[in-house]
Amino acid sequence: MKEFDLIQNLIAPLVRFDGADGLTDDVSLLPRFDGAAVITTDTLVENVHFRSADPLYSVGQKLVRVNVSDCLAKGAKPKFALLNLTLPNSMSDQQIRDIMGGVSADLTYFEMSLIGGDTTSSPTDLVVSLTVIGECAEGAPVRRSGACVGDDIWVTGTIGDSGLGLRLPPAEVSVFPDLLQAYLVPSVPDSQIAECISLYANSSVDVSDGLVADLTHIVECSGVRAQISLSDIPVSDAADRYLDRSEATLRKEDLLGFGDDYQCLFTAPQSVRPVILSWASENAIRLSRIGKVLEGQGVSLLGADGQPLRIVNGGWQHETNS
Repeated sequence: MKEFDLIQNLIAPLVRFDGADGLTDDVSLLPRFDGAAVITTDTLVENVHFRSADPLYSVGQKLVRVNVSDCLAKGAKPKFALLNLTLPNSMSDQQIRDIMGGVSADLTYFEMSLIGGDTTSSPTDLVVSLTVIGECAEGAPVRRSGACVGDDIWVTGTIGDSGLGLRLPPAEVSVFPDLLQAYLVPSVPDSQIAECISLYANSSVDVSDGLVADLTHIVECSGVRAQISLSDIPVSDAADRYLDRSEATLRKEDLLGFGDDYQCLFTAPQSVRPVILSWASENAIRLSRIGKVLEGQGVSLLGADGQPLRIVNGGWQHETNS
């Protein structure tokens, strides 16, 4: 597909904002936001962040969602996006339509407008990148560095489904389709969570590297310690069934290091605990209180008997060449 045809037929229709001028100019004009603006970007690389066999429609959706979760965790609602596509020379027109279909579906779902980007070719693998601009619901973005001793630790949704879906043996894909779907299209929280985080949280991060790894980011930036309880970690019914099998080699604590959950993990004062619970109930958003912030360093995990457990899998870290 020629670049002009790609832009005119598949990219320009995603513009829902006059300031982008239909992508006919080199720049877009952004409006003045009532709240603070935040910006984030993520890149997905074939055979690194997704498998070559993964449906391209779902790759497009995942690209949007990994950025949306960053915004929500800062107490911001996503508004605009810039899309960069590096397409293999061997990619067919239908494959391009597939990935753009996923991007389009999720930009629409999250009420976002495309305002620009770039396209180029690649001799081998597919590389896609999205930059998202969001608006804070209230005041400034909620940083990782604000956790205070005495804070409750909260997480949205469930943990571990995506990691289990990635690790499913082929013979079990049909038995646990929900887990595979969680890997292909991560379930991010409803955008309303941005309001809750903005109003009540002292610190916040999205769960991308693994719950323990991302909680470690918070405590290291804040100069505190976190204690979480394994029995309070929320998991889905599908994950429970998978772990309960007699031949299961994974345990619940392994889920804490898998990553790619894209839920929101935040700390908030104990004094607002009733308010947060009431807010979650009124807005039908699953929120679980999984621990507390203490003096000290690091993250500790308590088992069902209240005794400390050793954290073996701390989460995902990107390797770099030095």
